[in-house]
Amino acid sequence: MDNLPQFLALLNSGQVSNVYPSGSFTLTYAYTRQATVVNQTTNYQTADGITVLPSESEELTAGDYPSFGTPKQKDGYTVNLANSKITVEFGGQIVFSGTLNGYAKLIGFNGGTLTTDNLQSFLDLINGSAVENVYPNGSITLTYVYQKDATDTPGGNGGSDGSDSNGSGSTNNSGQGGTVNNGGTNGNAEQNVTVNNNDTNSTNAGTGSVALSTNKDQSNETNSSKLPQTNEKDSIGLAGLGMLMLSLAGMFGLKDLRKKRS
Repeated sequence: MDNLPQFLALLNSGQVSNVYPSGSFTLTYAYTRQATVVNQTTNYQTADGITVLPSESEELTAGDYPSFGTPKQKDGYTVNLANSKITVEFGGQIVFSGTLNGYAKLIGFNGGTLTTDNLQSFLDLINGSAVENVYPNGSITLTYVYQKDATDTPGGNGGSDGSDSNGSGSTNNSGQGGTVNNGGTNGNAEQNVTVNNNDTNSTNAGTGSVALSTNKDQSNETNSSKLPQTNEKDSIGLAGLGMLMLSLAGMFGLKDLRKKRS
């Protein structure tokens, strides 16, 4: 092909002379049909183009049939047929580019509605047309769109930093001169009782605690002469416990019952 122009120039350089016999020159160019190539590609990706599975490509020539298959399974992902798409291109010109449903409607398949049940029939329709040996070349790209499955988030224990609040608030018994707080944290009930007495005693039992605290008549006052003696400790503790029992009795209505009896 590179020296054809020179060859033609040589042929064209001679003039026809006026001599017998007459004649003719015939130049015949022989053509061969170019093989048509259609690239078949299947993509597996999310809606924003992230690859879920490797793409598959195959070069088809005259007489070959497409072989598109149903989407592959991927753990943690589900195929969204409504968002899946197909692009058909020949000779650099896009013939169709849109959703699978749109293409199904274009070719008159099931009114343009694809489901997992009829998808194979739709693919059989596409795969049933062989590539013809006609120019131009082209491509068919099928893109299955995947969406990530929702994951369950483990529930908390009702508190932050590992603490649960099972408190039930506080109850004030002003008539008994004390405050009872049944609130607690981490599931351990605590009972705090404040008693107007002249001394302090604290008792912890089991998973909960009972605190008996007293308020002196004069704050910030320390006097060794007012401190309890050794024999007085037990009586003070019993007195504090007695006040606690009276406070609890007031909570449950025993106070009113005692008044009625009196």
